[in-house]
Amino acid sequence: MVTENKPDGMGAVRCCVRNGEDMNESPGLTDYQLFIRCSSQTESAVSPGLCAGLSRCYLEERVFPVLLPGLEALLAEAQKHRCTERKKTAFNGCDFLTEWLYNKNPRAERTPTHFHSIPFVQKWLLEHPRPHIPASLLLTDEQAAVLIQAFWRGYKVRKVQKLVTENATEMLLAF
Repeated sequence: MVTENKPDGMGAVRCCVRNGEDMNESPGLTDYQLFIRCSSQTESAVSPGLCAGLSRCYLEERVFPVLLPGLEALLAEAQKHRCTERKKTAFNGCDFLTEWLYNKNPRAERTPTHFHSIPFVQKWLLEHPRPHIPASLLLTDEQAAVLIQAFWRGYKVRKVQKLVTENATEMLLAF
């Protein structure tokens, strides 16, 4: 197998991979060509004989313009959920990024879709169900404080009631 990068005059690089020795022959059934239009920065970085520049070109032209804003949105959302301040949170970065990329895909015009409504996610979750998220991770700080305070107040009332009933029982037995 032979690999060769061929820059053309139009700002593009062709990566030809052939099983035969002669690159100028017409392509056979086992041969294929990759054609990716590169920017002037990546075109100069392509070294002859290697296709490494093509993957860099593809990343710079197709992937990074969509992925980098998604990562920025992911970081902003993680800060909203205070992920840097806590050891455990209910926020799942992979789920957020999956939903964001699905909704912002430049190749498909879609109405915004919630993560659990994405078709391939539904299929995946049917085959691989997730454990439930503990309620402690779903509560806000205020909600957790109210629950703790309610539990503590109830404990104190029950303790006092227990003491009152014990004292009343002892007094009745003493008569």
